[in-house]
Amino acid sequence: MSTSNEISSSTQPNKEQLSNVEKNQKRAIATLIEMTMLIQKRGGLTIHQAREAYEAINIFTVEHSPPKTTEEQVNSIKILIELTNLGQTKGVIELNEAKIMANIIDLFSKNENMTVSYNDDYFTL
Repeated sequence: MSTSNEISSSTQPNKEQLSNVEKNQKRAIATLIEMTMLIQKRGGLTIHQAREAYEAINIFTVEHSPPKTTEEQVNSIKILIELTNLGQTKGVIELNEAKIMANIIDLFSKNENMTVSYNDDYFTL
């Protein structure tokens, strides 16, 4: 017979699983950044949207002192996802790129701090 302590420890992720999750999230953020830059290059963002993208990207690419909070990072991810969705609605993302981005959005929507709800062609975070 197992105790509740054994059950809870077996359902909690181990360090290797956490490491893989962190690696996947870092790769996903890097892909979000690359896609946002590609959307800008293809003319999919206005000047103001490009500024917003620049600021969101800097959260992850520039060393900050003190380091940015988790909330600031989550908000930046939300902005990058919104801009990626905007690029898709403008037709500047290829079909295979859209599939990758949908997978990334799904990855982040599993995070308890971030939920994605779809509303027609627009989604809110």
